[in-house]
Amino acid sequence: MKLDLTIREKLVIFYIALGFVAVSSLGIYSFMSVRDAIINRSFEQLTSVREVKKARLQQFFHDRKKETELLAGTPNVFILSDTNSHIINTTQVDSFLLKGNYISSIHVVSGKNSQIFSKKISQDNTSMSKLSESEDSCIISIAQQTIRNQTCHIFDYTLIYGEHAICIASPILSNSNIDVLILAISPRAINEIMLEKNSFGGLGESGESYIVGKDFTMRSSSRFKIHSLHQTKVTSTAVIESFNNITGTSIIKDYRGIDVLSSYSPIQIDTLEWVILAEIDFKEVMIPVFNIRNDIIIMSVFILLMLSAFAFFISLRITNPLMKLRAVALEIAKGNYGKTIDKESNDEVGELTESFNHMSIQIMEQTKIVREREKRLHHFYQATTDGIILHNRGTIILINQAITNLTQFKSDELIQKHISLCIVLPNPDIVNSHPKKITFESDCLRKDGTLFPVEIIENPIEYEGNVVGAMVIRDISERRISERRLQEERNKRVTSFIDGQEDERKRLSRELHDGIGQSLIGIKMRLEMLKLHETEKNSDILEAVKSFVNQTIQDVRRVSNNLMPSVLRDIGLKLAIQKLCDETEKNTGIAIHYDAETVTKIPDDRIKSYIYRITQEAIHNAVKHSKASEMSIMLIQEPTKVRLIIEDNGIGFDEATLTHRGNGLYSMQERVSILHGNITISSSPGKGVYIDARIPIPKTI
Repeated sequence: MKLDLTIREKLVIFYIALGFVAVSSLGIYSFMSVRDAIINRSFEQLTSVREVKKARLQQFFHDRKKETELLAGTPNVFILSDTNSHIINTTQVDSFLLKGNYISSIHVVSGKNSQIFSKKISQDNTSMSKLSESEDSCIISIAQQTIRNQTCHIFDYTLIYGEHAICIASPILSNSNIDVLILAISPRAINEIMLEKNSFGGLGESGESYIVGKDFTMRSSSRFKIHSLHQTKVTSTAVIESFNNITGTSIIKDYRGIDVLSSYSPIQIDTLEWVILAEIDFKEVMIPVFNIRNDIIIMSVFILLMLSAFAFFISLRITNPLMKLRAVALEIAKGNYGKTIDKESNDEVGELTESFNHMSIQIMEQTKIVREREKRLHHFYQATTDGIILHNRGTIILINQAITNLTQFKSDELIQKHISLCIVLPNPDIVNSHPKKITFESDCLRKDGTLFPVEIIENPIEYEGNVVGAMVIRDISERRISERRLQEERNKRVTSFIDGQEDERKRLSRELHDGIGQSLIGIKMRLEMLKLHETEKNSDILEAVKSFVNQTIQDVRRVSNNLMPSVLRDIGLKLAIQKLCDETEKNTGIAIHYDAETVTKIPDDRIKSYIYRITQEAIHNAVKHSKASEMSIMLIQEPTKVRLIIEDNGIGFDEATLTHRGNGLYSMQERVSILHGNITISSSPGKGVYIDARIPIPKTI
């Protein structure tokens, strides 16, 4: 859907959009920067906590290992026998057993018979009770490993007295036999280190640090789950990467399925292979980020409101003059020319105002001139009796009243219609191509379907910035009637003249045949009689006179036949032309091909006579002027007309340069015109002459 907005609205929207993009970009950038900074800071704090815890664990077990080795190596502390055992009650042993609150029990295993002497630290005395081997196989296993290695080692959590404890075992080398001292470290000591909150922070409200063993179970208690020690599985990506000897930080899901920031690292303490992790909930870390986000949103909204107010103010400054210009422009568009507005500033808008005022005055002045011209043109346009049509490649743009009077079409029935609706075009290219000056005659079509002849003058003109065609249409019906009357009068005169010629030719032919011809025949007969009485002296004279008389008789017959060909009457048109062709071939040597197979009977003597004369004239021209060696004559009879087609291979003539046609060609045209037919005579240099006469056959009653 297209929105129609004003310039003011567009400017306000533009500035607000620009401000929104800028503020949003800055806000998003600030939010992401703060987010990344807080997350990085949290990772750094977690890493610090992890490293502090890791160092404390390492130091704790280092100290416990040294203490165990010291106690095991102190002479006369432990005395074992087959039947009894006791610990010498010395201040040294008591102080060792009671300090630190991290030893849950102490065990001495005889290297001779694997007897176990154990004591819980909760007892008041230092005597040790004897346990059977079956009572704690784990202690025996630890003792055997220690005897084999003969070194002090730390063993991962072992179940002793029903409780998990880390064992530190050291050989007692003061006796003849190798005995083993085993100290059980309570999980409480590990938890105190891992669950302690540092004074410098880093774990917040949801943070914790914990240890995971090789079996992926916790080696320290969770803040959030009871009985997690050796029971809670931890298979997070951080633990897996740590066991692959990778130290790092990442955002993961912990053993609770909660997103946390995790700092993780492997930790190696003697034989212990653990992973230490320091983690805090992602939500808690993001609390200050979300607070900053809210602050950014509030600030962005405030800035956008300020930008909106600024944009509205600026748009008013810019658009108020433009709105005034628009109002005046609308008035000018309505025809109220000469309107102006006050210039309010010297900036570009002020210059535009000044130019607009100047333009308004110029439009007013030019409009006056144009209107005067339009009045004069319109008066001429409507007053002329000739029809005028303006068209653009055949599509009617404008007509005058004369066209309406001529065609009986109303203006709205022709405007935007094709010109062929009222004009019979001899060639569509006249209007389809670019307009050019041309004059031609055609027919104009009235609304009732009747036609009348018109003369059309086509001229290109400029109309509304475009070159269009202007047709001036003049009714030539009266002229055609006058021309037809003149032609009829002329045909009558020509017919009378030609018929008079034919009558005179008949009279002369009779005179020659009946008068001079008969006299010559009488002279010839008398000469024949004189021949009987001739002498040798006058014999030559008589032969000469006889020969002359014979030639004169032949000439008289030829002239008589040309004046009035008796063959038309005697043998018909078809054979008469054939005889004419034969005589021409005999006398001139021109090869004539004659075809009249379709001719049966032509009832009209005038048509036969005129066709014969046209053929005779064409042969005469070919012999005298064309220098032809071959001719073709075709006489074709159709139901309604007769066609005479004559063609030769002579030198021809240039129709463009021919200023007038000879009496022969003119005579052909006149005869065809008298018979209400039409004739085509065409030629070009070296191409011979082509004649096609089409003569209608009158209907017989």
